Amino acid sequence: MNVRPYAPGDWERLCVIHDAARLYELQAAGLTDAFLSLAMTAENEGLFNGRVYVAELYGKVQGFVAFTQAELTWLYVDPGQLRQGIGRQLLRAAIAACDGNLTTEVLVGNEAALALYLGEGFTILRRADGKLAGHEAFAASGYVLQRVASEQGAAPPCSSPEHRAFDFWIGEWNVAGADGKLAGTNSIQRELGGCVLHERYATARGYVGESFNVYDASRQLWHQTWVDSAGLLLVLEGGVRAGNMVLEGQTMDPGGKSTKHRITWTPGADGSVRQFWETTDANGEWVVAFDGRYTRR
Repeated sequence: MNVRPYAPGDWERLCVIHDAARLYELQAAGLTDAFLSLAMTAENEGLFNGRVYVAELYGKVQGFVAFTQAELTWLYVDPGQLRQGIGRQLLRAAIAACDGNLTTEVLVGNEAALALYLGEGFTILRRADGKLAGHEAFAASGYVLQRVASEQGAAPPCSSPEHRAFDFWIGEWNVAGADGKLAGTNSIQRELGGCVLHERYATARGYVGESFNVYDASRQLWHQTWVDSAGLLLVLEGGVRAGNMVLEGQTMDPGGKSTKHRITWTPGADGSVRQFWETTDANGEWVVAFDGRYTRR
């Protein structure tokens, strides 16, 4: 992937990317009727008031970011090229080019974008309810986010892409089972200086469990320790496989029988997360223990 400054020859490609991605963004926010093309909005909304970078992949521009020293104003990726790190690389390029704090806004409902920004060190300052920027005939709600610049340009601890590979799981969630019924709620928050993901799960029946998740840079793998109100201790380790987080481990019952566990977390394009938990049966065959879908509360 190559991130470089915008050139006039990129304009037509930017229009294609923006118009497809903007429509997707507005659909998620319930504002489809507010769509305006890039050709209609670029000048009034100041696309070129600051710097514009583009990302090339497979010999073609697949995304772009626009920003000033204090604000990130545009970030769009071709919807057909999502989940390839294009948006993240563009965002990091903008962060590296800015000397101080950086703010941006995300429409309520754009969960994928929100997760991206939170994963790159932004925090939510407030929710803003008002008019849609650039199309004030429509009411809209969004989050105002800010990223505070690191002192002396030093990267904060646990800020590498490997440390942030599980950030798509961060949030406040409703968890539904395979039947679509609510199974419980889950809260996953970054703690201890951003180095640990702390999970807190609960059901209406009184069952609760917690896990600590950390990237072990010395072994280059992710580690999870889970404990719950039923007395289970589950230790899992693994990492990213084809865009999914896959952790595996083993438990032993009092009689000495071992059971293997494999849990796969898959981020959805709509901001949801699938958690697919498999265990081995008496014959050593993999069977489904839980198939859950996370949606934000």
